Formats: sequence, structure tokens, C-alpha cells
Amino acid sequence: MPNLCETCPIATKIDICCSSNPETGTAKEARLVKDGYSTFVCNSLQSDGSCGIYDERPEDCSSFVCEEIYALGLGAQRE
Repeated sequence: MPNLCETCPIATKIDICCSSNPETGTAKEARLVKDGYSTFVCNSLQSDGSCGIYDERPEDCSSFVCEEIYALGLGAQRE
């Protein structure tokens, strides 16, 4: 079963957590074909919405808490 981050829509990732690399601030331009607009995304965000450096991702990414998942009741309860 995929984790919740893997099933999150790419548009949501861009708005919430993957708009740039948290350590370097770098981003690349990406055109969202379905929505028809260009935006900037983390250099490691792949066109399928996955993280290209997931195993070596920055600490800010690995420790990120997605409040949207909890608001939707999809994540484990926070302590």
C-alpha cells in the first residue's frame, strides 16, 4: 500500500510542501499540463509527483508534518 505522500496530488504538493528545496531554496519551472499553467517546484520533484531523492531527502522534508493529512483524518493521530 502506498504511503499518503505518494498518493497526494502534485498540485497539492506544490502548494504545501514541494515548491522548492528547503535547504537550498532552488526550484525548477514545471508546466502542469492538466491545469495549463507553469509554476516552480523543487528540483527533486519528479513529473509523477514522487521525490527523486526520497532516501536522501533533506531533514526538513523527512520531518515535515502534513497538517492536511491529519485534517482529513487520513494520518495516524498526533501525540
